[in-house]
Amino acid sequence: MEKYTFAKPLIILFVIIVSIVLTLFILSNYRMQNLCIYETYKGNYVTIWKNDYIIFEKYEGRKPPKDNYIKLNHDAPYRGDVDVFFKTNDSILIYNRCGFDNLIDVVFDKNVHKVEVFFATREDRQEFMRRTSYQDSLVAAEYFFYEDRGVLWPTFNECVGDSMYIREYPVDRKHFFFFMMDLYDYNDSVFYRYDERFNNRAF
Repeated sequence: MEKYTFAKPLIILFVIIVSIVLTLFILSNYRMQNLCIYETYKGNYVTIWKNDYIIFEKYEGRKPPKDNYIKLNHDAPYRGDVDVFFKTNDSILIYNRCGFDNLIDVVFDKNVHKVEVFFATREDRQEFMRRTSYQDSLVAAEYFFYEDRGVLWPTFNECVGDSMYIREYPVDRKHFFFFMMDLYDYNDSVFYRYDERFNNRAF
């Protein structure tokens, strides 16, 4: 009887600990899947909302955004990698590497931005590379998003004069299950803008 009396509090304590751990796990994954806000080298914000919307501003709303975003089709066979170029003439060029034409929905203010979407055909690939050469003085930035374990991770290449600053957010495996935004690490590096390696990047 004494052993049972002693074991009962231990069982209750174990249940409480497991409940706390499960709650933290659910909360951390809920935030991860629903709101990830990244800052670029230039101080711009990009939000990945519910892992479907790439929003080019700091967005903390609970409802889907109405403008300034790319929406990935979660039911597509492969959501693929999305490469977005910004030019100083307010044009935005988007390359959808997987080639499915139903993969993305692009919503921007058409009175402000001229948006062009390229797919993974040979012709589109060549045209996109030609139009987004870093030797083009109109190129301001490239934002590239790739998917790992069902989560989108960005790399930001931003041009400042003759330099290109690269901010890369590698997959956070150390805090993958229990992380919040302040645990995201990033790598900063800078290169000469007219380095031929960047005009001949592989897709």
